[in-house]
Amino acid sequence: MKSAEAIRLPAPPGGSATPQELKSLLQAKDDSQFYRGLAAHAAELTGATTLIYAEQSGTVALLATRIRVSLPPGLLEAPEVRATLVAGLKSRTRVMHKLNQVGLILWAMGLEQEGSVGVALLLSASALDPAQETRLAQMLIIPQSLYGQRRLLQESESLRHGLDQTCLFLDTIYRSASAPTFRRGMQVLAEDLRTFVGAEYVAVGLGSRLNCRVEALAPGSKFDHRSQTLQRAAQLMRESIAVGSAIGWPLEILAAMPGLNLASDQDGLLDQLKAKAVTVHPLKNVEGEIFGVWVCWWAERPAAEKLRLADAVTPHVGAAAKTIRMARPAGLLGFYQQHVAEARWSRRSVVLALLLLFTALMFVPLPYKLGVPCWSDPELRRQVAVPFDGILAAAHVKPGQQIQQGQVLAELDGKEIGWKLAEVQARLNALTKRRDQMLAAENMSEAQLASLEMASLDAERRLLQYQSENLQIRSPLDGVVISGDLSQSEGVPVQRGQRLFDVAPIESFTVQLAVPASEIRHVAPGMSVSIRLESEAEFRQTGVVNTLEPVSRIHEGKNVFLGTTTLDNSSGRLRPGMQGKARITSGNKSLGWILFHRPLEFIRLNLPW
Repeated sequence: MKSAEAIRLPAPPGGSATPQELKSLLQAKDDSQFYRGLAAHAAELTGATTLIYAEQSGTVALLATRIRVSLPPGLLEAPEVRATLVAGLKSRTRVMHKLNQVGLILWAMGLEQEGSVGVALLLSASALDPAQETRLAQMLIIPQSLYGQRRLLQESESLRHGLDQTCLFLDTIYRSASAPTFRRGMQVLAEDLRTFVGAEYVAVGLGSRLNCRVEALAPGSKFDHRSQTLQRAAQLMRESIAVGSAIGWPLEILAAMPGLNLASDQDGLLDQLKAKAVTVHPLKNVEGEIFGVWVCWWAERPAAEKLRLADAVTPHVGAAAKTIRMARPAGLLGFYQQHVAEARWSRRSVVLALLLLFTALMFVPLPYKLGVPCWSDPELRRQVAVPFDGILAAAHVKPGQQIQQGQVLAELDGKEIGWKLAEVQARLNALTKRRDQMLAAENMSEAQLASLEMASLDAERRLLQYQSENLQIRSPLDGVVISGDLSQSEGVPVQRGQRLFDVAPIESFTVQLAVPASEIRHVAPGMSVSIRLESEAEFRQTGVVNTLEPVSRIHEGKNVFLGTTTLDNSSGRLRPGMQGKARITSGNKSLGWILFHRPLEFIRLNLPW
């Protein structure tokens, strides 16, 4: 490839530009600067008004001018002038047209064969003779040569730039595929892509339209998949996979790249990343199936050249991501490949030894301790009920209060009973007197009837006397009141048999054990059990499983079998309803069975066969 220094410059005639000036002209930063310099140089060579022009979309556009004589307005828009300029583009020699109205000759020729850029001279018709015409033709070879060398330089720079980009991307593929882990390889790919296309942020994700995961984000090697930014980025990736093509936001960038579809509103994500635009490019395998995407967040609205570069490099990004995933797989396969398959012999020996040790540990027998929820219940529970209908006068105890046998728990109102007792006694006295009178009159039938009524009233009197003597409701045993808060029920009528209090002794408690149905075959009466309570961190007692119900029941939405054990409460720390955790020792099992039997049983139960 030729460089600017290797191009041989034409020798200018005396008094024109020096080789250094021509070299600076060739190395102009943009084409407009080059065209202005070329027009000035051609004007100095010929001494004529010089036009550098091009045909664009069927019209003639001036790229640069160097005016030596004044031109009438609208001269260049004249049909014959435009036709001469267009014809000159297709000629490497010259096309001349005499402008009689202004006394000038239009001399036009192309700067390249069948090209789109040409040079035109406006000459005085009186000064142009055959010798002068030949001399001008020779002089214009120099602008043609400069234009050709400029094109050669541009092609050389384009090839050099393309070669540099190719080498850079090949180096990216090599370094990412050679990374020690899958995550590191994807991170290298994202960082190099960010440098390559000049984006503010670049993310690479793999997956499907239902589950696409961000595997790398540049800049930054650590990121949280649960963050709002990463979740929005993953949602944008899934959107591109669902659409099946590249998407972008905002609307203004769609005109810069044909085939780019509009994404959903991304202003929130752009604000978080302080970016102005985002483009998403799906990655496809050789079968054309999308297996991932890569995303560019741009600090400014990207130019069309950057978008075309990102689109052109997308197939190679897909190939690189595929190579990384095959060379450095994730999960257990990746661990094996990194630490075993590619490790040196000494390192491999250590890994294999650790695997053998792990396997041996899985067969070590250990006591299998089954953790189950538990709660305390009184070993004996008594209900205190109302002995007869009445009105509750007072309640003397509350739940949680310790009581003694015979202690008054509540009292019934005895006013109504007293009134009834006095009434019955008065009637009984009246009947006694009547009976005596009938006996004195020897009226035996009436005396017998009075005696019968007296017997009935005496029974009613004894019942009322019993009720009057038992207005106080007493505790049947020593213990604690479990339930029955009647402080707000004083003066309320109560009925015979209505439960007022639950009382229970507290010397010992029965602990209920909720054994899951899936573990019931490993539990049997007589097994040791250790109890810990939630409310007493230091509390710990041991016992044995006393009973195990043969029928399951539902407890907290789970199918369980209830077992029981008895705990001593001489310390008084236990209370009814306390919850905790019980560990039942169910004999020795291998460590592997203890760790993995539950997931294996879950898989066995949920397989379709």
